[in-house]
Amino acid sequence: YVLHTISSGSIEGEWCWNMSSDLPLPVVGTLITRPVTGRGLRADIGDVIVKFRPPGATVELSGRGRLSLKNLFQEWRIPVWEREMIPLVFCDGKLVQAVGYFIDPACMAGEGEAGLELVLSSRV
Repeated sequence: YVLHTISSGSIEGEWCWNMSSDLPLPVVGTLITRPVTGRGLRADIGDVIVKFRPPGATVELSGRGRLSLKNLFQEWRIPVWEREMIPLVFCDGKLVQAVGYFIDPACMAGEGEAGLELVLSSRV
């Protein structure tokens, strides 16, 4: 694999984001919102916090209970070097989306409901 070198700690921190404009993130690129209907995060979700790989992050999945994000990344066979570059979206302290991988069903736009699709436009 040919990858950009990331220095340790270069993606630390968190960003408060109202999702009304694009969010430039160090090293990985820019988070872009696209208005959609019936999918994506609910448009009325409000301000969110974006982080990368916080220790002990867990996800509640229907029929599976609470699972660690680490175990899900392993199950989904996401290479270790990619995991630290996946933007994680939190609302009220709860992980609601790993951009490009999952959205918490409780925060997903329903049929006919306004939603926001989050897309990571990678740095080249």
